[in-house]
Amino acid sequence: IIFCSAEEIARFTAFTAALSAQCRAQKTIKSYRSDWLGLARWSFNGSGQPFDLLMADEKLLVAFRRACVGGGLKPSTINRKLVATKRYGRWAREHDLITAAQWDAMRSVSPVHQPRRTPRGLSPQELTRFLCAVEKGSARDQAIVQVLLESGLKVSELVALVREDVIISTR
Repeated sequence: IIFCSAEEIARFTAFTAALSAQCRAQKTIKSYRSDWLGLARWSFNGSGQPFDLLMADEKLLVAFRRACVGGGLKPSTINRKLVATKRYGRWAREHDLITAAQWDAMRSVSPVHQPRRTPRGLSPQELTRFLCAVEKGSARDQAIVQVLLESGLKVSELVALVREDVIISTR
């Protein structure tokens, strides 16, 4: 990789090894690598110098964010790239590879504003097909789906329910 110094490649390889040791999904690691390469390529093209995390600062990341916005990337994509870079920076700080001031500068870069996503519901046809498929399942599965549909609970809230949380009345 001509966009990075040999030391940077070794550092990022150690970072991805740490992610693997934490049982992070390979897809996540692959995304982080892609985002890191994108930042490195962009930095190299702008400066002509191999990218090195030790040189990354607020000014560089703000310029990168601006270039991503100018390149027409979606806010969620840009923010994912920033998160990946910040996680790499936090790892580097935890291993004393960058200073506290460098980490604070990286951390201070704000994400791109993105509008709130509204949930998309099922169409009547999709709901009918779904309920038909659930009817073929166990009574437990049917109860789970009905509780979710009728109560508005999130799956995590349903999983956390205990019998004492449920009040059964004539209603």
